[in-house]
Amino acid sequence: MRNLRRLNRCQWVLACALVLACGWLHAGSVISHPYRGVTQIVRTETSPRSEHINVMQIDLTTPGIRFLVSNGNNPVNSTNCEVTTAKTLDYMTAQNGQIAINAHFFQAFSASDPITNKWVVGLAASQGYVYSSFEGPTPATSNPVNSLTLTQDYAIMTNAPALNIDTQNNAQIVHYDASFADKKHVLEPVTLYNALCGSAQIVTNGAKSIPTYTQNAATGLISGTSGYSDSNSWYNAVNARTAIGLSSDNHTLTLFTIDNAGGSNGMSVGEVADMLRTDYGVWNALNLDGGGSTTMAFQDPVSKVRSVINSSSNGATPRIVATSLVVFAEPRIAVEQPAGTGLTNNSATIGFGSVSVGSTSGPITFTVKNNGAADLTGLTVTGGGTNAAEYTITTQPAASVAAAGSTTFTVTFKPAATGTRTAVLHLASNDATQNPFNINLTGAGTVPAIAVEQPAGTPLGSGTSTVDFGSALNGTATPLTFTIRDTGTASLSGIVATADGTNAADYTITAQPAASLPPSGTTTFTVTFNPAATGTRTAVLHIASNDPTWNPFNIILTGAGSASADGGFSSWAVGMGLGADADPMDAPKGDGVNNLLKFAFNMDPAMADTRCLTVGAGQTAGLPGIHLIGGPMIQMEFIRRKASTHPGITYTAQFGSDLTGWDDYPDPIIPVSIDETWERITVPDFSSFASLRRFARVVVSQP
Repeated sequence: MRNLRRLNRCQWVLACALVLACGWLHAGSVISHPYRGVTQIVRTETSPRSEHINVMQIDLTTPGIRFLVSNGNNPVNSTNCEVTTAKTLDYMTAQNGQIAINAHFFQAFSASDPITNKWVVGLAASQGYVYSSFEGPTPATSNPVNSLTLTQDYAIMTNAPALNIDTQNNAQIVHYDASFADKKHVLEPVTLYNALCGSAQIVTNGAKSIPTYTQNAATGLISGTSGYSDSNSWYNAVNARTAIGLSSDNHTLTLFTIDNAGGSNGMSVGEVADMLRTDYGVWNALNLDGGGSTTMAFQDPVSKVRSVINSSSNGATPRIVATSLVVFAEPRIAVEQPAGTGLTNNSATIGFGSVSVGSTSGPITFTVKNNGAADLTGLTVTGGGTNAAEYTITTQPAASVAAAGSTTFTVTFKPAATGTRTAVLHLASNDATQNPFNINLTGAGTVPAIAVEQPAGTPLGSGTSTVDFGSALNGTATPLTFTIRDTGTASLSGIVATADGTNAADYTITAQPAASLPPSGTTTFTVTFNPAATGTRTAVLHIASNDPTWNPFNIILTGAGSASADGGFSSWAVGMGLGADADPMDAPKGDGVNNLLKFAFNMDPAMADTRCLTVGAGQTAGLPGIHLIGGPMIQMEFIRRKASTHPGITYTAQFGSDLTGWDDYPDPIIPVSIDETWERITVPDFSSFASLRRFARVVVSQP
């Protein structure tokens, strides 16, 4: 049977009437806050008795506070019983807890009972596993080994209320629901998670509620053969006590022990109830197992040493008990980016945006907060993942953060290649539930790409394209506009245009491009050609930028300088002694060949000159020559001045069947260069064989 341990009756005294009338003379309390949300009160009293009291008041709304009732055995059977016993300190240490008290009454130890496995009295649950039912005169028929009739009904109320704390630290007193045969259900709409039970509820809705001997198990205690009565109540015994209570809003949990050893003389349950109500704001409270079982264990937050902080009535060694309630005051890591925006472990992603390959982004600052009840320690940030080397933790957080404190760290991104670049941050700490705290990082590596067009829409190739300014009179400016386009994914910057080469002085960059462009942006600049001399004039245009491939972008420039606006005829006429006002249409030597033709075909105007070229002879002066090729087909050969040195002079090859109808020779005409000024042209009749022409001529014109 489940037998409640009997207390030594010589320890029992009736509560002093003076105490009931006047209360305790409060000698002194030492109040501290060892953990966030935890108030520790060490209280001593000298009147009416010397007492040593330990109180822990726990704010259930504090993150990082959680609870555990001793684990139940599974399955429950005659061998396992319901729990494996342990000293409160040992169990707290094994669970890495910070505060603990003993809890349930339990089957007494005896020579025939195993010391390690015991039955507990009353409702018990640990992390959602309900392993002990309410106790009373009627067994729970559905229990694996059948609960036994409660025999200690002189001290323990039948189906005594329990205290339940759920996963969110919602705590309340719960009551037996008789409609369930297993006696493991409660009237309140709660999920049993961590539940513990005592002998009775001793404070109910702010009033002391010590049970009385009604001799009816449904309403009170039963004297039986115990000798207890209202005048000699088991609850009036002055002894070591353990109690647990809740504030009226169920937000504060109070753990209470009073010693009956080490100079402390114990209290009656009624005195405990009064002190809980009047001094600690308890609204509802349960009386837990006391006497030699009373234990409060505690871990010093600085030294980390765990110890029993009350004086045990069990002697030098605290008693092995059935169950304990362990309180965990733990750190709770929270990470924000930006400050004020919380991140979720494993699923949060922080983007660094687009950054040019090889460039370093601005730093992103992360805030680490400790929203828990104890120091957050061992803080270290490391990187992992595909492109971890491209993310640098430039500032590490502080190694330790006090409860409610914070620290920061920074990360930069330097992509080594284009495209999406990812990594994962790992924040190690002593947070029991989120270690490490993982944050995904992403960014894009980008590069600029320069494209140059002239005219707009016609792309040029770096080092391969030539832009021809054509012929220009010496001293006359010819501008051309170039377009620069950023076809890459990063900003094109450092844009500067310069020119060098043989005749660089003839080419002036009259309007520089914008110094930078966003992706898809464009800018223009102007180059002006102003030849300082006749003939071909060349230079090379260089466009510097941060393009990783084409820096600089090189373009060949070419143009021709011309001495006069009439294609050079006036300069030739002066040089030949004809005078600056010579008429191109005049033939002063009477040979029928006017000055323009002699200029055009490199003939001497100082003499009668009607010579014609001999086809194929390589001559460099003379009128066009004509000869037959392939039978009746004719072919014409002539020389002409290059347009690059004599702009404006045009030569048009024509063929005709008679002297009245002429057809222009179609382009292209491919010249053969003779020297810087002259080139040779050879053109055959382009008509079909059935319509061969018999005549050919060259028409020369000037501006």
